[in-house]
Amino acid sequence: MKVKISPENILNVPLLCVPSFFPCAFVFPLRASVPLWRRAFLFCLLASVFLIGCASQPKKHTESPTLQTRGDLEARVDPPQGWIAEPIKSSARHVHQVWLSPSRDTAYGVIRFSLPLPVGSGLALWGFLNEMKKTEGASDLLERHDDPDSNAIHFIARGGRYTVRGRIQTDGWKAWVAYAGTVTNQPVRRQELRQAEEARDRTQLSIGTGR
Repeated sequence: MKVKISPENILNVPLLCVPSFFPCAFVFPLRASVPLWRRAFLFCLLASVFLIGCASQPKKHTESPTLQTRGDLEARVDPPQGWIAEPIKSSARHVHQVWLSPSRDTAYGVIRFSLPLPVGSGLALWGFLNEMKKTEGASDLLERHDDPDSNAIHFIARGGRYTVRGRIQTDGWKAWVAYAGTVTNQPVRRQELRQAEEARDRTQLSIGTGR
């Protein structure tokens, strides 16, 4: 038997009829002699409790089972399946790993580099763009979105050779960039770019850091 619950009849029905997932539901019969305005008030109150209970349920975040811990990058990386790792580029101040798509037109990469001072992500991005201009002849910042919760900046920068859709963050004397890259002034392979961006977003930066 279905029971229709409304402001007019909610107090005529025992709360045993309320679904079991209804939070904080008390089981007792209510009298039908309660004025209508009180019935409407209790109906709204119970509905609010139900909505608050649903909204307060914590979201579960599942970690990708294919994440790989890279000590040299101090990051957990997750390149798209079938993408080929390029030889590591490194110096005393940086480590750079790139994975190329089958077409070689799209890249997923992670860079760890040292900072001269323990500065924030904004100054680290400025240094990254300066280095990009030195190596590629141009570095136009097309978009920038600050994320104060993670101390990161999401950005899009167009260089003379490559366009980078990256995330940069710092921790002490180190900085990281995880990015999805495409060749500037060439058609973008949308499916590959989506794979690279998903890999970038799965990347966990700044693990086991120190000076």
